[in-house]
Amino acid sequence: MATWTNAALKKIADQALDLENDTLKIMLVDDDFVFDPDVDAVDPDDDSVNDAHHHEIVATNYAGGYAGAGRQTAAIGAAVVDDTNDGIYWEIDDLIWADLGGAVNDTAGMALLIQEITNDQGSLVIAALDFTDYLTNGADLLLRLKTDVVGGVLRIRNAT
Repeated sequence: MATWTNAALKKIADQALDLENDTLKIMLVDDDFVFDPDVDAVDPDDDSVNDAHHHEIVATNYAGGYAGAGRQTAAIGAAVVDDTNDGIYWEIDDLIWADLGGAVNDTAGMALLIQEITNDQGSLVIAALDFTDYLTNGADLLLRLKTDVVGGVLRIRNAT
């Protein structure tokens, strides 16, 4: 399950962020990155991708940075009302990074859903998708985001 940034939730509420129609991407960050939904770790007034960029993995077959090919487009489905769990959810199609690592390796510790806008400073971190640390070694990295059960990976639920 994802952890949202407060800035992204505000943009969703203001209809300034459209998860289903805006072009959003997934970037991989190293195991040293600490996600904070409130503020950016370096600049308290910054919810941009800029800090996360400094933790983007460095590995063979991963081109990081703004508009880098390592940042893959996230195909997000339509919002689904979940009356059983009192909320809504979205599913994201699974992603694969082929032959990740090998000559140069890093440890991927988390994936971030982002909205690239003009550059990393102007781009928004939307949510963090935590997973078990993955040491790149030249094998494929499959990130399973689509769920087979109700609940999706991106959820907004009422408090219980």
